[in-house]
Amino acid sequence: MKVVPKNYLSQARQRTDQSPIYITGPTGVGKSAFATLLSLQLGGEIIGADAFQIYDGLPILTAQPTSQEQRGVPHHLIGTLPLKESCDAADYSTMAQDAIKQVRKNHHIPIITGGTGLYIRSLISPLDKLPKADAILRASFTELSTEALLARLEALDPTATTLIDCKNRRRVERALEIVILSGSPLHEVWQKKKESLPISCGFFLFREREDLYQRIEVNVHKMFTQGVVEEIKVLDSLAVSPTASQALGFQEIRAYLRGEKSLETTIKKISQLTKHYAKRQLTWFKNQHDFFPLNLSNFSSMEEALEHSSIVKLLRNEMKKS
Repeated sequence: MKVVPKNYLSQARQRTDQSPIYITGPTGVGKSAFATLLSLQLGGEIIGADAFQIYDGLPILTAQPTSQEQRGVPHHLIGTLPLKESCDAADYSTMAQDAIKQVRKNHHIPIITGGTGLYIRSLISPLDKLPKADAILRASFTELSTEALLARLEALDPTATTLIDCKNRRRVERALEIVILSGSPLHEVWQKKKESLPISCGFFLFREREDLYQRIEVNVHKMFTQGVVEEIKVLDSLAVSPTASQALGFQEIRAYLRGEKSLETTIKKISQLTKHYAKRQLTWFKNQHDFFPLNLSNFSSMEEALEHSSIVKLLRNEMKKS
């Protein structure tokens, strides 16, 4: 039997009544199913922490849990935000704090569930004071190519391009905006991200790579059989925010609808992008949070994983005492 390190047991014991429990991990690992079962056992309500599942209109593309999969557990911040609205960590934090208050009023435990690291962090530790978006500056960016933006960023801060995804134009624009408005290198502005976070109770779910990648491929094929192409097609006439349009597969399916890619190539590309994203998520959560790691590949079902988790058993016992 695996011995649970004392620091994880301490996290579980130190959580106050109705304080949040965090469920994190890479896309495709099974966070939603795990969180739903945990909520049923502990009397919780789920608050989404996913930058794309928060949007209305993308239930298939973002793998939002269906009403059947939710099993009667109240869900918040999933499929609620209009596609035309942008959302960053600060916006999310405000909405999530309101949701947490509502869950507590219901005398339930907030179960924060999702794979967007900055969203999770925004609830555990105060956000870094980053410059707010500048409309005039961003308008000037639209006149430049991504390559030109990168060249300008490198001229102002030679190390910045090593800290961001240079293929993601939105991240390049935001990095350049921060450097220009703050007058400081990006790594200095982000320095607070390396500080120790306060103790919080949570689970870092993961799987063996082959297991995770196989699940991702199955999920990608499944969303096409469920009608994801039609889901994206009806959005052609609607305004979609830069944030929502970054959802994995969104741009690839639009390219397919324009006749630029075959269906086979589109599915393969989305699977590849999703695996890369999962890899980045794994790196983030390993380095940023001290949550209890739980390898779901060791169990045949979610029920078995919960039943054999010492942390879950401790949480159940703590609930009985309260």
